Amino acid sequence: MTTIKVTPSRDGQVALDSLQNAVTKILKKKKLLGQYAVVWEDGKPAIIGGAKPKKNGNSTTHKQASAAGGRGTKKSKAIKASGL
Repeated sequence: MTTIKVTPSRDGQVALDSLQNAVTKILKKKKLLGQYAVVWEDGKPAIIGGAKPKKNGNSTTHKQASAAGGRGTKKSKAIKASGL
């Protein structure tokens, strides 16, 4: 596979910078909260950070995700209650 590096347009660069800033901000927040993140390393997904999910076969159960701070938090319940 051949990769051609092209400089993005001005608008494209603004969008790229915005996305990179958003991801950096979220990864810093997750690190401060002791949460894990899934990133791409060496051609495959990798889990980084703390509170890694426990495996149940090949997937994480809802109960395990809730215990790790995923679904089921007070914030998500409030969002569900508001109908959003």
